[in-house]
Amino acid sequence: MSDPVANAESAPEFLAWAEEHQREKRRHAADLAQITEHGTGDGEQDAMAQQQAWAREQEHTKRLHESAIAQIRHDPQERPGQPDGIV
Repeated sequence: MSDPVANAESAPEFLAWAEEHQREKRRHAADLAQITEHGTGDGEQDAMAQQQAWAREQEHTKRLHESAIAQIRHDPQERPGQPDGIV
């Protein structure tokens, strides 16, 4: 049978260890991602990968913007301060 007093005293220590363990796992995962996903150290390949990532991000931003504009045009009820039917 376990001692409830001993368990209560060790709980904060265990929680602190568990939190630190989770931080270490996240750091390790981030380190691995940095190594495996961000190029080989070849400047030309890294620059190309950055340009491709930037282009994907810009295309995504453009699609979101176009979608928002289309939604506003097709749903005038969403535009505060505008009379119905005015687009």
